[in-house]
Amino acid sequence: MKTMNFKDAAKLGSYLSKDYAESLFRLLVNYRSISASEAASRLNLHIKTAQDFLEAMASLNILEREE
Repeated sequence: MKTMNFKDAAKLGSYLSKDYAESLFRLLVNYRSISASEAASRLNLHIKTAQDFLEAMASLNILEREE
């Protein structure tokens, strides 16, 4: 496992503290792969919110991005 620097850990903590983080991870567990627009629709979030969260998780190598 790759070690995480403080800046990345702070970014992760910031995103995990969002009130919708648990719901987004639950969707990912259930669907394994979900688009930002579908996640936003299912959770009644703005699409930019879902995109930012998923992109942040991908940038931290927590999720893999699919095109």
